[in-house]
Amino acid sequence: MTANFRTLHGKDSATFAYPPLDGSLTIPELYEFHADHSPEHPLFVYTDENGKDVTINYRHAWVSIKRASQIVWDLSQRSQINAREDKRVIGILATADTVTYVSLFLGIMRLGFVPFLISVRNSPAAIAHLVKSEGVQDIIVSSDTSMHHLYHEATQLLAQDGTTVRMLPMVTFEDLYGPREEQAQQASDFPLRKLQLDEVALIMHSSGSTAFPKAVKMTHRAYLQWGNYVAYGEVDMCGRRISTQALPIFHALGINIVAFASCSGIVLACYRPSLPPVVPTAENLLESIVSLRCDVGLCVPLYVEIWACNHHNVSILKNLKALIYAGASLNQDTGNKLVSAGVNLMPFYGCTESGGFGVIIPEEKSALDTWEYFTCSPHIETRLLAQAGLDDIFEMVVVESSIHTLNTSNTLINGRKAFRTSDLVQRHPTLPNLWRVYGRVDDQIALSTGEKTNPSPLEAIITQDSLVQAAIMFGRMRFQNGILIQPAKGHEFDPQDHLKLEAFRNKIWPSIEKANEFAPSHSRIFKEMILVTHPSKPLEYTAKGTPRRQHSLKLYGQEINALYDAVAEASQTDLVPPSVWTADATEKFVRTVVGRVMKVPVNEEDDLFQSGCDSLQATWIRNSLSRAIRVTANVPRHLIPFNFVYTYPNIKALSQFIHQLCNTKIGYMDTEEEAREKIRIMEELVEKYSCDFPSRPPSASSSDSANSGSGEYILLTGTTGRFGSCLLAQLLARPDVSRIYALNRGPQETIRERQHRSFEEMGLEPDLLNSQKVVLLGGYAPSAHLGLQKDLYEEIRTSLTSIIMNAWRVDFNVSLRSNEPILAGVRHIIDLALSSPHPTLPHILFTSSISVVRNLPSDYLAPEHPLPNAIVALGNGYSESKWVAEQILERAARETGLPVTIVRVGQLSGDSTHGHWNVKEWVPALVRGGQILGSLPMRNERVTWLPIDVAATALLDMLHSTEPILHLVHPQPTHWESIFRRVSTRLGGLPLIRYGEWVERLRDAASKDIYATDGESDDARPNPAAVLMEFFERGEYGEDVPLATEKAVKVSKTLREAKPIDDEDVDRFMEHWKKLGFLD
Repeated sequence: MTANFRTLHGKDSATFAYPPLDGSLTIPELYEFHADHSPEHPLFVYTDENGKDVTINYRHAWVSIKRASQIVWDLSQRSQINAREDKRVIGILATADTVTYVSLFLGIMRLGFVPFLISVRNSPAAIAHLVKSEGVQDIIVSSDTSMHHLYHEATQLLAQDGTTVRMLPMVTFEDLYGPREEQAQQASDFPLRKLQLDEVALIMHSSGSTAFPKAVKMTHRAYLQWGNYVAYGEVDMCGRRISTQALPIFHALGINIVAFASCSGIVLACYRPSLPPVVPTAENLLESIVSLRCDVGLCVPLYVEIWACNHHNVSILKNLKALIYAGASLNQDTGNKLVSAGVNLMPFYGCTESGGFGVIIPEEKSALDTWEYFTCSPHIETRLLAQAGLDDIFEMVVVESSIHTLNTSNTLINGRKAFRTSDLVQRHPTLPNLWRVYGRVDDQIALSTGEKTNPSPLEAIITQDSLVQAAIMFGRMRFQNGILIQPAKGHEFDPQDHLKLEAFRNKIWPSIEKANEFAPSHSRIFKEMILVTHPSKPLEYTAKGTPRRQHSLKLYGQEINALYDAVAEASQTDLVPPSVWTADATEKFVRTVVGRVMKVPVNEEDDLFQSGCDSLQATWIRNSLSRAIRVTANVPRHLIPFNFVYTYPNIKALSQFIHQLCNTKIGYMDTEEEAREKIRIMEELVEKYSCDFPSRPPSASSSDSANSGSGEYILLTGTTGRFGSCLLAQLLARPDVSRIYALNRGPQETIRERQHRSFEEMGLEPDLLNSQKVVLLGGYAPSAHLGLQKDLYEEIRTSLTSIIMNAWRVDFNVSLRSNEPILAGVRHIIDLALSSPHPTLPHILFTSSISVVRNLPSDYLAPEHPLPNAIVALGNGYSESKWVAEQILERAARETGLPVTIVRVGQLSGDSTHGHWNVKEWVPALVRGGQILGSLPMRNERVTWLPIDVAATALLDMLHSTEPILHLVHPQPTHWESIFRRVSTRLGGLPLIRYGEWVERLRDAASKDIYATDGESDDARPNPAAVLMEFFERGEYGEDVPLATEKAVKVSKTLREAKPIDDEDVDRFMEHWKKLGFLD
């Protein structure tokens, strides 16, 4: 069986023992073999909640597979049927993570049972048909509402024929991969029998787009041969990581990959196991490919087309060993663009009935004239059936042989079993051994999602409508299907008349719904995708009276393209959106949209995708919502993210997001053109400073570096301000810190004097600055080598363990462009960190600002995670530049593995010991202004101020956190009123008045005399509140948006134990200002 193998995978591997592939062991038994002979070789890899790799090796996986066998055996025994003799078929109808699903179906197979892997996209009727046809007694069903609903509808249909089936609970990751010792002990004594090659191993089914999906049985012999398929490739894949994150394991390709792993040692890169499982999107798949450092990308064409729109994505893809697309053809312009950019792009072609056809990852990279084509693997024996009138186009037929067993045959060739695929392939014009998929003999439609639709049965249902003369479905290489309808005689009309078109669509809609009930979910037709012929362009018919399909689609090609363009912009136009987007009105509208699309009850916090929402339905929900808010709330198109339904996957979250967009403050700040230009600049700067991160230098030994001793070596920027001084003082007091490089802008000669003065103003001990630990540096981060001498820069580069980026320009009046040098400095510091010779890179801690969430609505809890939509930070150059810096750092972490923690810092008050609070800030200005005006403002909001020394300690708690984003605000807010009541008391009982009224008084006073006093003082100092008039008019104190702190308090004990701001704190602040003479 191995005589003709081209590649022996893993022959030089230290962890992978080449297994016997001669038929002495089946695929499930190979997993057992590797547990003994390749125990440390990785099988699965994923990233945990902290972004770190988690590897599951064969030893651990086998224990869990055997545990799955035991669980299924125990469940089967309860039915009082001798399951081993009955060769029981166990259906699996489940949305589950890859690790759990694979372990379960391997466990069922190893038990000697037959897993029937049922697509979750089937209709209830299709599931009922499959269950009945294979005599399924038990179905394992996942706990989500969608699968339970699907199961119950199918069993109701089965009950009509007296067929009963039992639901078994889906296992979870914790069931199989819990504490290892406990699982190993439970599974150790469980007996397993020898499996036979010609027994049925598992059951798959065809696409479900024909009259009904057909069950396809696979023997252990055939499954082993599927695994051996990779051995006929040209590249050793052992140890290579292949992206299986978005691969449905119940599809043939998913099943194939599981066999590949045991035969070649490839590593399956997955999403983190979770319940519910991660819903794949183009965005999170690419992020996972990068974070897991995948060698091979594998996905449907739709994702490739989305990635190709962004040159940054292309730069990632070209670093892959190969990018494989499967399930459908790829747009030729997209493919040409990627290959021209250096992406090694290639198709995977195969079918459930016979497996894969092409060579797995050829040695030669794809070229512009070959990327669409494949070479048949040498173990596949094929025949090509010519097509009348179509030169160089053939139907692919595969013939069974001793090394390639078919799962299904439908013809004989020279007395041998063969399978006619109904796939048409086209020969390369100059390279006769290369082929590309051309289409289908049976006109099956391959969508860009990889799903397939056989239009014939659906068209037959629709043409039974008395108003329909002919119906032709379309959608090849598109995201969804549409249908071209020719009205019956006497019912023709001009489809440009929108009222008549809408009326006709409504009349035939019951017939469309009937077809939709029959079809799998990906084949559904939406009302807006009904195209009606024009009386002046009737369809042509064959002698049999059927419409000429290809001619008709070509005739209406322009109209079809226009329809897809229109639907990309809007859908469900008959829904009336709210005139005012209040929270209640928004949720009601979102609920209506979701209900209209999904047709099943969905609660407000139910995950839409766990409730059965597929990518097509997600698109319709998005289009309906985005059109509504563009029309009635004037939300610009460019501010609406493409994947927001995936980002906010339940009615409640969607409603909050839509409410946020419709009520964002951006509308009061900028015109649409101004906002669009700001966003363009923000995104442009992210790209500018995120491209071509440097590669790591060879690791140096510890003796080669400046910090050959123990302790932290820290670069701290921005130490002459209040917060930076607190950070520096606390670091100097820590015994675990060996050296602090304190970098500030300005000449070296003045740095010590400035730092000394800052310590004195903050009540810190200036003698700390005499410590040998600290090196005070005058430099400039945007300059080469940070503006330092080269030898000093080298000392820093080779010694750093941590970097705290605290320096920033605090000027709310400058533009983002004016802050660009600071962003260049961010990139220089990233490059500095990446050039470290140490195996462990320095950890970057970046002090961002809560102003990056300034445009979120006040009833929205700002999360501790990245905010990819620039709209949240629009407003001024400060918040916009902080957002840009966050994106640059987040991308550096994702692409290079650089450890980064971004801390969004809120309002810092005076310190908890002396109350030192800079009188130039807005709070002391407000207090002094209130004293002058004779009143204080009242606001109905929480105050999350942190004493500055407490905040510094909490930030240092976060120095080596694995969390990417944290919020540094007080987790126990104090109400504005309680603070300013105390201020009022200290100022002699000043009244608290409405904020708007107080601002009016301030404006009146400032318009008369900015030096206005309280009338009892001869002091001619300006009213500090009047100086900040514009700031107080805006009233943006950063407290409008509540911030999540769940992660921050877990990381920082200091923050967790911080006491709320109280009267004692207020008294300290007031005493400090009085000592300075700032308050009377």
